[in-house]
Amino acid sequence: MVRKEKKTKFMRGLHTHGHGNKKKWRGGGSRGGRGDSGKYHHKKTWAMRWGEVNIKKGFTSIGRTDKKIINVGELEELVKENSAVNLAELGYDKVLGSGVITKAIKVEAAEFSKAAREKIEKAGGQAIQL
Repeated sequence: MVRKEKKTKFMRGLHTHGHGNKKKWRGGGSRGGRGDSGKYHHKKTWAMRWGEVNIKKGFTSIGRTDKKIINVGELEELVKENSAVNLAELGYDKVLGSGVITKAIKVEAAEFSKAAREKIEKAGGQAIQL
């Protein structure tokens, strides 16, 4: 089939065909490089805005497990009436030694730091490791 008109009519009368200056469409120099170049350097803010780049530093240890901790100073708030608490049932993994304890409390937990164990026993309580 012979066409009477050209198939492409887009901006045929304009010598830049919609690309601004003639230099703008030639190479990657006017846009800071082609494609993903510069997304960790001079295009970092653009890449972060549009989610194109994940900038993280360091590493995560393979054997790392996040433990839910509680400090000795917070134990008295948990124990209102009785003088015993099982922290494994409450979802805590380890007791740390920050804070002051005055009551004699029997504490059951999976792990204790050295300072936490000393403070609990100094107050007259027991630190029982499960």
